[in-house]
Amino acid sequence: MISDDFKYETESLALNWQWNHNPDNRLWSVTERPGNLRLKTGHITNHVLQAPNTLTQRTEGPKCNGIVSVNLTNMKNGDYAGLIALQSNFGTVGVGQKENGDRYVRMTMNNGEGQEQIVEEQPCPENHLFLKIHFDFEESVDLASFYYAIDGNDWVKIGEKLQMKYTLDHFMGYRIGLFNYATQEPGGYVDFDYFQYERGSQVK
Repeated sequence: MISDDFKYETESLALNWQWNHNPDNRLWSVTERPGNLRLKTGHITNHVLQAPNTLTQRTEGPKCNGIVSVNLTNMKNGDYAGLIALQSNFGTVGVGQKENGDRYVRMTMNNGEGQEQIVEEQPCPENHLFLKIHFDFEESVDLASFYYAIDGNDWVKIGEKLQMKYTLDHFMGYRIGLFNYATQEPGGYVDFDYFQYERGSQVK
């Protein structure tokens, strides 16, 4: 894994990044807002495993964090954007926008049938938020924890720890992914202005 400030001169990404599906290149950009990864919604989908243009990296032991800063100003009703601990048994932390334009930071998990189950949801009045997933593989504990922060420093834990399970219906191991998808109408977008990677046995 690597950190990335998304400062690219062309529509290209470091080789550490991989798309979860074949990307729709009309719906992502690192040049429309320089220094940001813009993920646009162009399709309607029911849950995060079907979300196109989810950008991923491998996770690493013994412990690691993935942290993003995301601008939410241009979301549309029904959109959900954030970070995912990606495997068949997934967990997410992100922001969803509801019918009246109100936003909520939420943590979700696979409900056992591939659909997202909201574990915890809280109002999110901000237009900008920081999100973090902490992966703990030390001594095979295999737990992922989910956080958000308004200022990037005072982290608030949300939802439950995800007991990571390794199945072969997706791929080996867990990946971390940045996603944005629409459940009602296409055309919204979010801007991730960095991805920070931290690794080490003392990482929290």
